[in-house]
Amino acid sequence: MNKNELTFEMMHEGMTFSPYECVVTNVEVNFFLRATADDNDLYTEKQVNEPVYIPPAMSYIFFRRSYLNDMAMPGGGFVRSMKFNVCGTAKTGEKLITQSIVKEKYEANGQKRITIEGTTSNPEGKKIFIITLAAVWPR
Repeated sequence: MNKNELTFEMMHEGMTFSPYECVVTNVEVNFFLRATADDNDLYTEKQVNEPVYIPPAMSYIFFRRSYLNDMAMPGGGFVRSMKFNVCGTAKTGEKLITQSIVKEKYEANGQKRITIEGTTSNPEGKKIFIITLAAVWPR
């Protein structure tokens, strides 16, 4: 199934994407830890099915899903900068909501540039992670 691409022309400053909601499982954290070779004890179970902390770097997955939703990323762009801000902690089994917004959209030096900020919070509104991505959008 081919997805429509999220193009530069579709976005505008102030555009808010639909919230992305998820509940991260221990299995997902374990896959992430193996993929990143992270062996920090904070993220590993001491007992079977015990909730563990979600690694902050894993928040990029929620962030990307929050602005792409059911769309595809056009090929050929690149990240200019990315900033992670860890505001709190979350554990597996907790509901997380990521809301993203286009902060900047402009052209410079023949490049289409976008800045998107995503905030992951719990249902009570407590901020957990904030990611700011500045990218050159391919089309």
